[in-house]
Amino acid sequence: MGHQLPNGFGWADYHAYRIFNAVEYLRVNGYFSSLGFSIWSSCRDCDLQASAWEGKIYLSVPALTLWPYILLNHFFGKELFFSVGPLIDKAVIFLTGALVAELFLRQTQDSGQVFHPTPAKWWMGCVLATLFFTSAWSYQMYRAMWNDIWFLFFLLIAISLFLTLRIKTVLFFVFLASFMHPISGLIFGFVYAVFLLLSKVFDEPAAFKSFIPQSIMTPKSILILSGVAATPALILIVLRNVYTSVVNYQASGSSLLSRIGVTGDDIHNGGILGALQFLGGARITVCLASLKAPLGEIDLISKITAFNCTLSILGMALLSIFSLFGILWVLKTKESTRYFLFPILMILLCSASLLQQSFSVHLLGHSYIFAVLFACGLGGLVLKGAERIGSPSISLLVLSPAMVAVVLLSLRVSSLIGIPG
Repeated sequence: MGHQLPNGFGWADYHAYRIFNAVEYLRVNGYFSSLGFSIWSSCRDCDLQASAWEGKIYLSVPALTLWPYILLNHFFGKELFFSVGPLIDKAVIFLTGALVAELFLRQTQDSGQVFHPTPAKWWMGCVLATLFFTSAWSYQMYRAMWNDIWFLFFLLIAISLFLTLRIKTVLFFVFLASFMHPISGLIFGFVYAVFLLLSKVFDEPAAFKSFIPQSIMTPKSILILSGVAATPALILIVLRNVYTSVVNYQASGSSLLSRIGVTGDDIHNGGILGALQFLGGARITVCLASLKAPLGEIDLISKITAFNCTLSILGMALLSIFSLFGILWVLKTKESTRYFLFPILMILLCSASLLQQSFSVHLLGHSYIFAVLFACGLGGLVLKGAERIGSPSISLLVLSPAMVAVVLLSLRVSSLIGIPG
């Protein structure tokens, strides 16, 4: 597919140079220069001396969160950076898909006897992983990685360790996940802390216990977990304030109010519907590119292209909605899945609800975490269908073509995506 997809399967050129410039700037000027912040530019062969970028440091996130690429560039140089960097991203995404499949299968192993035989379990695991790998949300990360891929990877490792009572190791991976994406880490910690408070206020210990792994069920453990998850965000706030007030009064990067869309001049804010555009995998506007003349003057091929393109995106949006119903069914009937699906669902819900302009502008990146819900939601519908059918052989025979259709639609929508520089 790397040869067939219009945009390829590796790093987009603008992204490759943007990441390289960020890490190379730190190598040239010192890794803790600018308090660990760096530049965020796609220029080629540009002057990376600090004097040339005064007032242009990017403060949305410390460049030290790019530490895998910093190490690659520092020890192996530019040439290997450009060839190995995309492979690192793909490995992280593939391992994340494997974790998603493993966690889902582990937490639904009490789902009756339909998928009890080993071949059926292997089939289900392959379906889940493939749905994750091939989704449009994952494809965009192959092309232009955001730190969301690292956040989700480390968070799923932490959640998998929740179930084996390794609390110290859990805290380490939660901190690492939050360090890679401080806003998502803050939301993760906030959700657990507020859940604890509300369960006390409304005296619902049973509801609380059904969503919280036994290893962190005590109030003290929850507060420690929340504190660890929130720490990187607090560090980021302090560093930004120190940089802007002491080191340099000018810098680049969007403000929180701009990302929310309440600055008073928010032309890119589409409200909650704009924030939910990612459900289609791509913007409908990509289908209108060929319609550059009045409808009566447009040739038949352009009309067919636009029509089928629109059908593909609407089909993906409908599948996404169905997957959310599948998530709700899984959360209701397979209680052990709540340990890993509930926090992921809440992170996405809180992010999309709050950062509406940011979600409207960027269909990629923020929505990557939805690939987990998409895969597990459709996996839940598969389980529900198999339980209704009651036969492993008939279930696999009937459901396999349906899953192939979903994967092919995902690839189709991925082929429509154009990632802007």
